[in-house]
Amino acid sequence: MADAEGLDGSEIPLPPFTRDGYRRLISELLDHGYNPTTFANVRKERRDLIIRHDVDVCLEAAVTIAEIEHDMGVAAIYFVMVSNSFYNIYSYEGQRLVDRLSKMGHAVGLHFDPTPYLDDRDRYDYRAAAAHEARLLSAIVDHPLEIISFHHPPRELVNWERPPGSPPHTYEPRFFSDLAYVSDSGGRWRFGGPFDRPAFRDGTAMHLLTHPIWWAHDEPVATPALVLDRFVAGYRQRLEKSLSRGFKAYREFLMEREAEE
Repeated sequence: MADAEGLDGSEIPLPPFTRDGYRRLISELLDHGYNPTTFANVRKERRDLIIRHDVDVCLEAAVTIAEIEHDMGVAAIYFVMVSNSFYNIYSYEGQRLVDRLSKMGHAVGLHFDPTPYLDDRDRYDYRAAAAHEARLLSAIVDHPLEIISFHHPPRELVNWERPPGSPPHTYEPRFFSDLAYVSDSGGRWRFGGPFDRPAFRDGTAMHLLTHPIWWAHDEPVATPALVLDRFVAGYRQRLEKSLSRGFKAYREFLMEREAEE
């Protein structure tokens, strides 16, 4: 195992956004002494590594990445959404996929979008809404994480020292500004890659956020927009298949369309 002390991480190339690239990313961190841990147990002065995944779009992609980690003997933290336009954790398939995450030893928590509740403060208390969504998540996850991850957090919630009574969140200073925060938000390394951070050189803790949708394919995809466009195409196919099972008329329509093509 290499010693991270004094290491010039800029010499380590960033892997591509692929399944194999993700495996190489985590392997490199493990090879240089980083140890996966939880939000509750992370310590800045150690080579602790929080492996966090915000599941914005696709549960299938999350399970793909979770399987890679499981094969590597790594436990990560997956935050899933209760309110989401792209997947449903309460459907049969959604419950199966979330259960698969838990059974592989990964932690599951709430990925919460506070925006609607912040836009109308006179009617809604986003803290109460987060507590409500956490209770909904507990219907299918035996022991969901008490800490929540914000989806597209407003600036006022980033690096926000929560007041008493508010739920712990992943953007608190102790997890965000006090640690090396590394994120692939938008399909790019928004704050720089993990290997060129001072923490990697000095051997201190790192908070690594990835979004499975960017990594769950075999070959590099030209742009993040194209990744999402391919997801839309696959989503349409799954929707058509589901509708065809429930509606004979639609099933016949698809068969006629296929014959014409």
